Amino acid sequence: MTFGTSRRTTRLLAGAASMALLAFSAEAAELALKRVMLSAGGVGYFEYQAEVSGWEQLSIPVRLDQVDDVLKSAVVFDDAGGSGTIELQGRDSLNEIFRTMPIGPDAFDSPAELYAALKGEEITISDPVSARGKIVSVVEETAEKDGSSITRHRMAIMTDSGLVQFVLEEGRDIAFTNEALNAKVNEALSAIATNRQRELRTLKITARGEGTRTVTVGFVIEAPLWKTSYRLVTGADGKARMQGWAVIENASGADWTDVELTLVSGNPVTFKQALYDKYYVQRESVPVEVLGRVSPRRDDGSTGGEDTDWEQNGQGTPIEPAPNPAVMPSPAAAPPPAKARAGDEEEVMVTGSRLPTEPGQVAAESAESATSVIFTLSNAVTAGSGQSLAVPILDREVPAELISFYQPYTHPTHPLSAVKLTNDTGTGLPPGITTLFDSSGGRTVFSGDAVLSVLPVGEHRILSYALDQKVVVDATDTREDAITGAKLAGGVLEIQLVQRKTNSYSIKGASNEDRNVVIETPRYNWELKSHDIDKTDATYNYLRLPVFVAAGKTEKLDVVWENVASNTISSVDQLYASDYAYYASTESKLPDAIRAAFARMGELRVAVDTADRAIKALNEEQTRIYSEQERIRSNLGAVPEGSDMQRRYLASLATQEDRLAAIAAERTTREGELRTARQALTDYVMSLTL
Repeated sequence: MTFGTSRRTTRLLAGAASMALLAFSAEAAELALKRVMLSAGGVGYFEYQAEVSGWEQLSIPVRLDQVDDVLKSAVVFDDAGGSGTIELQGRDSLNEIFRTMPIGPDAFDSPAELYAALKGEEITISDPVSARGKIVSVVEETAEKDGSSITRHRMAIMTDSGLVQFVLEEGRDIAFTNEALNAKVNEALSAIATNRQRELRTLKITARGEGTRTVTVGFVIEAPLWKTSYRLVTGADGKARMQGWAVIENASGADWTDVELTLVSGNPVTFKQALYDKYYVQRESVPVEVLGRVSPRRDDGSTGGEDTDWEQNGQGTPIEPAPNPAVMPSPAAAPPPAKARAGDEEEVMVTGSRLPTEPGQVAAESAESATSVIFTLSNAVTAGSGQSLAVPILDREVPAELISFYQPYTHPTHPLSAVKLTNDTGTGLPPGITTLFDSSGGRTVFSGDAVLSVLPVGEHRILSYALDQKVVVDATDTREDAITGAKLAGGVLEIQLVQRKTNSYSIKGASNEDRNVVIETPRYNWELKSHDIDKTDATYNYLRLPVFVAAGKTEKLDVVWENVASNTISSVDQLYASDYAYYASTESKLPDAIRAAFARMGELRVAVDTADRAIKALNEEQTRIYSEQERIRSNLGAVPEGSDMQRRYLASLATQEDRLAAIAAERTTREGELRTARQALTDYVMSLTL
């Protein structure tokens, strides 16, 4: 390889890099993107094709952030050929190449740095001196030329006749004499050219086979979610024209030119794994075993029989085993991949059908699999990298009924203007925002926006888009409990009752328009008495009941729920006086005999409470006396012995002691009365069988 002056050397460096790129391009023919499939799971399938003959190498440029997904999912289809290979330069391939080079990538920043990095190598030069020698140094210097200061480099080489110096920028026909070094420098230049784009990698596929054929290469990479939006134009005939549009972004890093575009709505499982990174298995480090110096113990003779110390190996000093090497921790696993965000609704799938693309019909071929809805656009799509597109996927008439939809938690008095939409398209519809228009008056007028959830084929959804202030709903709730039976025996009261809850709605219609009103009423885990539950539109928490309200009229709707329940009260003798009074009253709705028994229990409870209150009063008085005595005893220590105050304190203590004795006697009496009263109440309760 030959280097001349600065300009000449720069041209040679650039030329070598260009030749390396041209040679690379000649080796690998680039595949063409033919098909794109975007999934609602946040990924896209990209399919490339190329015509090949015999053994050929194909190439696809791939962004660095896409390489992991490509290595995970790349597939090659070559029906007339065998399995080939997929080649890809490593993440740090340039560093790997230069590990075996005598120089690094920085040496190619200028000829001066290159020669300085290769000190000791032999070169030849023809001008300004003719010499052959080994590089000694390359030193930067400043010189004056035409009145201005310039920077140049002085190069020194050791020849057979001695040291020769010259200005590098003036040198001509500089060449290395080592052909192996020339080859390594050229290899380094090719590597630099290939790795110039740090955020781009080239996937090279070797197709092995015979004859002319088509090779298909596909892979799944991360892609933006495609979104769905709808337009619904309602009329007066129970039908609406529905248009569905998909909003997509080309974020693949490559232009799409006449590609077949397929959109998949579903909730697939997707993963990401760092396959492009290098991983090494951690191995246990074993220390080198080094024998210690042998130092026998001096023998001082023996005094008797044999004294062999087997435990100490006959040396007297135990030999300690070499320490166990530290166990290396297991290599850390790669961090778990981020899960793709998705909804949690599952669609019911049926076999799809191809529908015509005339106005008012489906704008894309649609089909359903077991887990997704698939839309394939009828026409090829062209989109530059970074562009966004809105493409039609649906255009046809669908059943749509205009209703007034009352949701009390949305608005307490007015229903919502809504459309009850039925999916008869043959395939499920993905969720999306919906813009509604009204064309019943002869002109298309904006009505409002709504949100459509996942709509499986054959099902319906209610899309609410505005507040219907012409209709007023008054909602009330009532609750009644009716006792149907009661039993009192063994101190236990069992009550059977029917609980009834009624949700009532008074619906005042519009003054000059009929309304189909749908009332959304709470759903309970009781028996529905007012309607047939099997013929009622229901969600998990609500029922939806239709009511026709003529213009200027008011209609009423009662939704009645019933529940049969039982209430058991154990230990009737432990109730409070207020409980006995309630069950003895007519308000409890118990049978007369049981109410009379509770009245007697109330009387007996009065005796219990009277004795109990008397005991509590005595205990409180005793506590007060104890407190007063503590105060007096504290003061006794501060008054003179034999004083009047001392005598007064002692007299008070004596009086208090007399009262404490009386309290103790009275409390014993009252406790007996309490036991007698409680036993009387318990005996009466346990004797009842009603």
